[in-house]
Amino acid sequence: MGLRHLALVACCISSSLALADPKEDLVKAVVDQCKLPKEKAESLATPGRTGTIVQFTLCISSTVDVGEGCKVTCKKQGSNIGG
Repeated sequence: MGLRHLALVACCISSSLALADPKEDLVKAVVDQCKLPKEKAESLATPGRTGTIVQFTLCISSTVDVGEGCKVTCKKQGSNIGG
């Protein structure tokens, strides 16, 4: 039982490390798509239930208006099944 438990813990840790930070994902999208400096992109990444980070992460619509005339395109996680 100890080895099985250890394997489960190792699996959980490695999978959680593989996940990217949602704020960093949005900042990268703003920098890449809107050509804004990273500092400006970080200021546009707002937290909260109605913030731009959640809107981009959940991809409720295909574009998210983050302000400053910048709209980033997001892609739903499940929309790319099979490649």
